[in-house]
Amino acid sequence: MKVVVIGLGSMGKRRIRLLKKYNSEIIIYGIDSNESRKKEVADLYDVKGCENIEDAVKKGVSCAFVSASPLAHAKIIQSCLKNNLHV
Repeated sequence: MKVVVIGLGSMGKRRIRLLKKYNSEIIIYGIDSNESRKKEVADLYDVKGCENIEDAVKKGVSCAFVSASPLAHAKIIQSCLKNNLHV
């Protein structure tokens, strides 16, 4: 299964650790506007980076975990649903 974690701050990292703990076969992609967070998560957890939700969909992602700031949730979720992702 391929999933994307949107927002790679403390909550995003926690989601990634839990996903990897309970399913070692899952492929995780990450989206964040902060390039240093994307690089950190790639190095720590072997998470592949995506530029945006559309890029993640092209890579076969079927599910999104929204871990960004709560103020951004509505816009992110609308974009995920528009792209047929489970949220």
